[in-house]
Amino acid sequence: MQLSRLYSKVLILAWIAWYPGTVFSAQPNWSGKPFSYVARGQSLGEILTSFASSYSIPVVISEAVDDTVNGELKQDTPIAFLDYLAKVYNLTWYFDGHILYIYKTNETKSKLIKLTSFLDASQLKRYLDKLGIWDRRFNWRVIPSKDLVYVAGPPRYVELVSETVAALEKKIVNQQQDQMVVEVFPLKYAWAVDREYSFRGKQVVMPGIATILNQMIRGNQPPKSNTTNDAYGLTKLKGQGLVKSAPHQSSTSPTNPTADTSGLPAAMQGPTIEADPRQNAVLIRDVRAQMPIYQDLIRKLDQPQGQVEIGLSIIDISRSDIDELGINWYAQKRSGDGIFEVVTQPRTSQPVSTLLTQGSDFFLAKIRLLAEDGKAQVLSQPTVLTLNNVEAVFDQSTTFYVRLAGQEEVDLVPVTVGTVLKVTPRIVSERGANRVHMDINIEDGNQTDDQVDSIPTTQKATISTQAVVGEQQSLLIGGLYRDSEEQTENKVPVLGDIPFIGALFRSTEKTKRKIVRLFLIQPRIVADPLKVANELTQNAMALSQLPSINQRLSANRAVPDAGFCHSKKSAQAILNALKRQQIKVHTEVCYLTNGQSGFYIKPVQQGTL
Repeated sequence: MQLSRLYSKVLILAWIAWYPGTVFSAQPNWSGKPFSYVARGQSLGEILTSFASSYSIPVVISEAVDDTVNGELKQDTPIAFLDYLAKVYNLTWYFDGHILYIYKTNETKSKLIKLTSFLDASQLKRYLDKLGIWDRRFNWRVIPSKDLVYVAGPPRYVELVSETVAALEKKIVNQQQDQMVVEVFPLKYAWAVDREYSFRGKQVVMPGIATILNQMIRGNQPPKSNTTNDAYGLTKLKGQGLVKSAPHQSSTSPTNPTADTSGLPAAMQGPTIEADPRQNAVLIRDVRAQMPIYQDLIRKLDQPQGQVEIGLSIIDISRSDIDELGINWYAQKRSGDGIFEVVTQPRTSQPVSTLLTQGSDFFLAKIRLLAEDGKAQVLSQPTVLTLNNVEAVFDQSTTFYVRLAGQEEVDLVPVTVGTVLKVTPRIVSERGANRVHMDINIEDGNQTDDQVDSIPTTQKATISTQAVVGEQQSLLIGGLYRDSEEQTENKVPVLGDIPFIGALFRSTEKTKRKIVRLFLIQPRIVADPLKVANELTQNAMALSQLPSINQRLSANRAVPDAGFCHSKKSAQAILNALKRQQIKVHTEVCYLTNGQSGFYIKPVQQGTL
């Protein structure tokens, strides 16, 4: 602050030195003989106009000066002449260096001026004196502790003082706004740095706030790709053996050269935006005038995001046994038990999907029964928690290496196959209900027995779709077929294990069947414990303010969160928050979409029916 104030004072002094000092003069050029006048009923305005004309000075006379004068008017000096008329006829006069202003004393103006922290009253007085505006005849009072100046005098004098203060402060503000500064903007919810991770040979980058701001400012530059240009799952094969290829040297295009700004002043080098991972903050160097724009934009970007828990079940079931699930894949609507609601595609060989409404537990129970009979298999059941609009990735894959031999070198090329599911959830709130809009990309691949030039081949199936799933609903995607060959050995206990002759007591059976792979996706919006606690508190307070009869009738309807099943960890956080606020609640056991137990949390309602 001290440096900024010193810097501002230097700017003001420079401005004063540059400003023409001859514009204002405290005293007119009274050349010639003293003025005298013999009046015989002339108006005072005519006399003052004649006085100013004799000295070649422009004059502005107030309309209130309308007195009539008789007699001889004579003084030794022009100033004494003006002071005499001012005393006799209640006038006040002021010369601004070019024009002489004459008013009645009752036209005096006053003004209270608030100074900035970069300009104090003593400095202002010196600047006014140097410019020729200051006149000690008029009232000037200062309150230093409040940076206030009280000015009183002729209207033109008060106006000039105000204009001078405004001009000095504008000059300071402009210089301050053009000054390069560095600000630190800490973030609460968003990441300042980029999030990078490697996925099957590709580098995936999720931009942070610093990168987003840089791309907005340098919008004329092409955005960097989020992934490398390597082929999916393969590295470039050209001959480095096991030695990793050197990174490509970046070259500047001759049509778009990069300008060297190192020799330019700081104000001409443009803004600089960097991320500080230690504090999770964004550092910005730019002119002061731009900082409020950055602050507002960062505030809008750094917002809390909802959380979505995504459960995935990968299921293999025999094609001949899929009808036992009770799924009519080819109907547009099903009534009756109300388990399966919508089918997105008619009878085709393409993958199809359906929504399960309140029936994922029933569906998984049937899968478990079929698995006990060896007709189905649950390959994996992962669960991941992700933020709203942030991609979640499930990758269950196997990597094997293919040996490629050349004349003088050998390469090992990785080949990755397996199941990959990418889900980007987005919470959509409409008419008081929450739904999850999901962008889904599935890739299912495996290694086959076929070979080309002694290199094994792989097959891959992909599904890309979007779906909107309501609360307590699940999305079932199926229709990916593959052939499975199983070899079963049957033998007589003990006898089948005897060498040589044991072959007479055992047999091998090969079974081929067609397998259908199903993907059950179960999104669940995870409530913020503090937000839920606040809502429950508001509901409890609202119930306590209702009449007893209305409270008994509307107790259940007044608790919108009563039907939300919380996980044990989330429920414990909510209960702790409510306990601190002395809000009484009770819990009921419920079951989450992944089969684990949870709790309903409801306010304690007095006198419910």
